[in-house]
Amino acid sequence: MAYTFYRDYPFEHFFKLFGYGANGKSVFTGLLTKLHGTRNVSNVSLLSLIATRFALADLEFKDINIDAELSVAVIKDTSLLKKLTGGRKQPMRIEQKYKNAYDTYLYAKLFFNANTITDTTDQTAAYYRRQIIISFPNTFEGKQDDPQLLNKLTSQEEMSGIFNVLMHALRTLLKNNGIYLNEKTIDERTAKHERAVNPVKAFVTEAIAEDLTEMDYVIKIDLYSAFKKWCKKHSLAPKSIEGLGKDLKKLGWIDSKKSQGEKRYTCWIGARLKLEYVAVDEQKMVTLWN
Repeated sequence: MAYTFYRDYPFEHFFKLFGYGANGKSVFTGLLTKLHGTRNVSNVSLLSLIATRFALADLEFKDINIDAELSVAVIKDTSLLKKLTGGRKQPMRIEQKYKNAYDTYLYAKLFFNANTITDTTDQTAAYYRRQIIISFPNTFEGKQDDPQLLNKLTSQEEMSGIFNVLMHALRTLLKNNGIYLNEKTIDERTAKHERAVNPVKAFVTEAIAEDLTEMDYVIKIDLYSAFKKWCKKHSLAPKSIEGLGKDLKKLGWIDSKKSQGEKRYTCWIGARLKLEYVAVDEQKMVTLWN
């Protein structure tokens, strides 16, 4: 948030806010809008920026641009995203109806709210270096949901305190010459992108044993528990058990009934969890068996 108050682009990043819903993304962008004031915020979608020649004019003199609902379409042209994060290194051509075009510098920080992280045909380091995915893994429903939270955060007293914290963070950011990220390398950022784009496929790769036989199977509810554990490890919001099942079937997984003692369970056939993703009680049984 602090970086949005710096009217240049020394650090070439854009931000994707990722979560499945009721998770705080709108409160986050609403708070940013209140802190900057609506006149300093634009709300132009990425599709409009790419497809509409006059859309860039809306970003001039803005601190932030918020795309409230990022399209699920694959991003094929990332050249504009790269240019928009160039700051004073990259002047932009502005076109408006019935006016002469001109070059200027844009400094609006780009935020994209996304229920699903879209894939891209751009697999270059230049793209992954710029993209920062911010996960919103928690869901706030029922008693946990506070419909007045944004109003509470945007009282004069609260915003004054938040602003002071952000100014301290901005000075630290500039002193350190960069935004602190858990993912230090391009490979780590690429892996995070792939986990967000296709979490089920990434989960299968990481959590399912490789030396499988036709006799192997895993109970569906146990697999879902392992999936939630994996999502927590990577700060991702877990899909529903139904959503997980649909994606697994797209990958060719087969389900069936299996008996354990007197009970029958719905299972995934030909699959086995790695030990670290097996429930503790089952780990003890596996250890004793071995």
